[in-house]
Amino acid sequence: IKKRQYFFVFQNKTFNEEYRGSYLWAPQSSNNGNLVSHWSQMKNVRKGDLIIHSYLKKIVAISVAKTDVYESDRPIELPNQWETKGWRVDSEYFLIRNPIITSDHMDKLLMLQPNIDSPFNRAGRGNMGYLFRANRELVEYILRESIAVQETELEKEILIDLIQNRRYDEVEEQLDRELNDNVETMLSVYSNESTEVYTPKPKRK
Repeated sequence: IKKRQYFFVFQNKTFNEEYRGSYLWAPQSSNNGNLVSHWSQMKNVRKGDLIIHSYLKKIVAISVAKTDVYESDRPIELPNQWETKGWRVDSEYFLIRNPIITSDHMDKLLMLQPNIDSPFNRAGRGNMGYLFRANRELVEYILRESIAVQETELEKEILIDLIQNRRYDEVEEQLDRELNDNVETMLSVYSNESTEVYTPKPKRK
């Protein structure tokens, strides 16, 4: 049985598009043809791997890879600032209604993250780039802290299932029904909030 891998993706420029399309995408090379390590990291992703999604310094989603990485041209909805040839992974996103802010947990994140290809630098900032390595310890901490601030038992159950690597087909459908009405509102809030002073204030349905 293949061992599950863990990754951490920064999506400040592309979260809305990639979330709606249920994928991750990165160019195969820079505009001048050079390979870039945080894009090449995509080649390591396999079906079943778990990915932490960061957007504007908040952990806004968890996803599970539904495919191995494969070659794919840049999706038309993404900015055309990158080369056309790229790497893509189709992924099932679980949107977190009440996200934690990474800067509030930086000491712990720095202690738990991998030593190589890690998402954060020693100054406590996210490394410039797209996809980085994570590990089980880092992911479990992020999930536990996220569980602690969710308001509904369903949201907590989803994150617990992800920690324990259970089957989640049924809870996916239930979560989709619960969150469907709120997704567009949440994405709009994320897009308009300041990266420095954001304070999540979820409203009950």
